[in-house]
Order: sequence, then structure tokens, then C-alpha cells
Amino acid sequence: MIRINLLAADRPAAGAKKAAAAPGAVQAYLIVGGLAGLAALGSAAGWFYMSSQIASLDEDIGKAKQRQAQLAETKKQVEELERKRNAARTKLGVIEDLRSTQKGAVRLLDELSQALPDLLWLTQAEQNGSQLRFTGQANTLNAVAQFMDQLQRRGEGCDPATPAGKGKCWFPTVDLVSSQAARNVVSFTLTATFQNPEVAARAAKKAAEDKAAKDKAAAAKPAAKK
Repeated sequence: MIRINLLAADRPAAGAKKAAAAPGAVQAYLIVGGLAGLAALGSAAGWFYMSSQIASLDEDIGKAKQRQAQLAETKKQVEELERKRNAARTKLGVIEDLRSTQKGAVRLLDELSQALPDLLWLTQAEQNGSQLRFTGQANTLNAVAQFMDQLQRRGEGCDPATPAGKGKCWFPTVDLVSSQAARNVVSFTLTATFQNPEVAARAAKKAAEDKAAKDKAAAAKPAAKK
């Protein structure tokens, strides 16, 4: 006798249905895996990019610090050179002043002799630093006045009426202390200030430079506080 199992005959159809559904699932897994791979690749690319950026910034910072150190060293060298230059200028100024002082006595006598008018003679001359004191005699008071005027105008470009011109005078100030007339002879005493115009010009220049430096330093202090 032959038996036919109808239920068993239906099972292959169900198995065939399941086999048809399998390719779609594999495709979904592939898509998800591809997206995950792309995400991982993007993250890796971003990490490498940011790492290169950080390395570049670190290199720039290192160069900037090196440059800053070089500038600081250069500043120290400039300040040291300026200090040596100022010291050399000071020494040179002292030497020039000494040379001018040595020549001053000779120049004093020369300028004094050229300022002496006729009918006037000196009996005594004293010097204490830059201060002079003359005692003498003349035939008239006019001769004494002429002597004082000629003394005060000795020097190239000398002008006792102006501060700049006064700095070029060998005798910038001359004052009459006393005068007395007796038997057609006038006895007089006067004082004068003696200076070397070259030394006076250097001193005035140095004073102006020192003042300018102080003013610049005073102006820089408020700016530094801000």
C-alpha cells in the first residue's frame, strides 16, 4: 500500500520562501558595515588632520619663542653698546674739556689784551675758576666803560643781549665793582665771568639731551601703566 504525506509535500515551498529572503538581509548588513567603515575612516582622517594642525601650531610657537629669545638677546646687546657709547662720549667730553681748560689761560690773556683800550692799564688780575677780578687805572671813565663793553663782546658770534649769543662770548658777564677819580686818574675794580664757548656749547647740548631723555622717560611711564 502506498502512503502520501501531503504535509511533507508542502514544506519545500516554505523552505524556498525563506531562501528567497536571505539576499536582502545580507545587503543590509553590507550597507551598515560600509557606513560604519566610512565613519571610522572619516574619524581617522579628522584625527590625522587635527594632529597635523596641532603639530604645525606647536612648531610656530617654538619658532616664535626662539625669535623672542633672539630679540631679547639683541636688545641686551644694543643696550650694552649704548652704555659703552655713552661712557666713551663722557670720557671724550672730559678730555676735550681738559684740553680746552689748558688752552683757556692762553686764550684769556689774548682776549684780555685785545679788549684793552688806549689810556687804560691793569694793575692786578685774579682768577678763581671762571670768576675774574680786575683792578686798574684809566685816564677817563669812558675808557673804563669801553673796556667793559669790549670785554663783554669778545667771541665769534658773541651777543650778550641774547641767551644763544651770550653762550658764544668769552666774557658773558662784566660788572663794575667800584671806580674813583683823583688827579685825572680813574682807579677801578670790576669782575667778569670767563668761559670757553666750545665747552659752553657742549655743556648746553648735553643738558638739552639729558632733559629730552628725562621727558621721554616721564612720557613712557603713563603708557607703560596702561
